[in-house]
Amino acid sequence: MASSKVRTALMTGWYLMATWSLGSVSLAEEIEKEGKFGPTYSIEDGCLTIPGVGPDNPVIYDNDWWLDIIDATFCAAQHKLGELDLKGFIVTRDMWRDPPNQYSLEDSIRDFQEFRELAIESGLHTVPEHTSGSAERLERPESGLISDTKFTRSPGSDLIVEEAMKATRDQPLIIVVGGAPTTVASALLQEPDIADRIIVFWLAIAQYNANDQWATHVVLQRSPVVHYDFRLRDGLKREMLESLPDNPINRRFKESDLVYDNGVGDGVLLTWLFDPCLITGAEKQNSTDLVSYRATTAYPYGFLHVPNSHKRSTEIAELMMNVLRMPEVWDARFQISDHETLR
Repeated sequence: MASSKVRTALMTGWYLMATWSLGSVSLAEEIEKEGKFGPTYSIEDGCLTIPGVGPDNPVIYDNDWWLDIIDATFCAAQHKLGELDLKGFIVTRDMWRDPPNQYSLEDSIRDFQEFRELAIESGLHTVPEHTSGSAERLERPESGLISDTKFTRSPGSDLIVEEAMKATRDQPLIIVVGGAPTTVASALLQEPDIADRIIVFWLAIAQYNANDQWATHVVLQRSPVVHYDFRLRDGLKREMLESLPDNPINRRFKESDLVYDNGVGDGVLLTWLFDPCLITGAEKQNSTDLVSYRATTAYPYGFLHVPNSHKRSTEIAELMMNVLRMPEVWDARFQISDHETLR
């Protein structure tokens, strides 16, 4: 998710929509060569269903910033409660305006470490240490072929490959991406056989998180992706944040305008795992160039897109809040006395 320094740009409606030339290899030819990986899905009684994807799947959460959203805390809480099989937190560098490098991987790691310290101090003792992901963008090779892409392995790409190879095609590894997809793309290049053992939940392909355009291309062409757009202050209300127990990490969230601005943010589909009716519809889309996409009715197709009109954003935020108000999540010093679900 975007840092505070660039959130103002998103507030005013700015979106990154640059295009690249693929030289002598057309994108249509590249898509045909690589295949289309949009997941099989159905809408039943107004609820999105993806076969083999649910709360029992292994999950990796990959992001660049950690204190500007509540999603990572929700993820850690569900892990502590035994409701989510969390395999790791990957920190990938924020690729904003690169070059020049506006942020470093170390900046994001420091943000994660502060998040983890506050979470543990508040009673979330099961938050794992971070795993470092990619620090540099991928570059399009002169041939325009994904298979010719140079990449750098990282502990994060190694973790994805390791956990994906343990997963199955019938119950794939879920990778929740809230930033640049570079670590996921590197893992796909490192071990192409993981392509049908993962599914990627991803925010803002054509917005802030498209800054590594070639990595975006690699992930869309080589793995099943479910995508949703960022929307300012989506679902989250200030009174929801104020209802949380008074502890160090929740205090940080309550004091941050950025958390409120980011709304349900990066982890929308984390909540969908626990209530499929939080997503009421979806559409198939294909790439038309590196950061532009169009709806399609054909199979196979590129990726599954969840329009904002089909996200029950307030209910998504309420589910997160209900979990984060549970006494079992926090240290006994920080439990609230009147634990009721938020309505």
